[in-house]
Amino acid sequence: MNRAVVAFMIAPLTVPAVVGSLGVMILVAFSPIASPFHNPFPNSPMVIGMAVLSALFSYGGAIVFGIPSYLWLRKRGINAFWTWPAWGFGVGAATGFVFLLLVFLLTVKTPEGDYSVPQDLLGLAVIWLLLTGSLGALAGTAHRLIAPPRDRVARGKELKSVFS
Repeated sequence: MNRAVVAFMIAPLTVPAVVGSLGVMILVAFSPIASPFHNPFPNSPMVIGMAVLSALFSYGGAIVFGIPSYLWLRKRGINAFWTWPAWGFGVGAATGFVFLLLVFLLTVKTPEGDYSVPQDLLGLAVIWLLLTGSLGALAGTAHRLIAPPRDRVARGKELKSVFS
């Protein structure tokens, strides 16, 4: 199987792994333990749901935004290591924007039927896009480490990749 295909199957799993582990750390940090018979993680289905939702959007973003941009980068021979996290940041931010747009369209509606945006929502949207972009940069880096290019062309010289 092609390494790029394997990378597209494995690299998006970094996002739900980070989301799930952060959710578990938050649950452990803020869960009260009253008795030995008390469930210490009453919100664990919520963390599992967040991890599954992040996996769905991670793979959706990899298919919709990641594969075309990967083919575009590959066609132009852009193989520098720093471009993969930057590419992943863009893919993650675009996917986060789609998620934010879906949430906005499904939830923020006034009784009159029009959409209104609270002023503090813009700052939260910027933070959300930075967070999802950072997760995308992590996935892009994982993709680059899983499937490095076989050779790189820089200034007309053939160079072997460091990770090949």
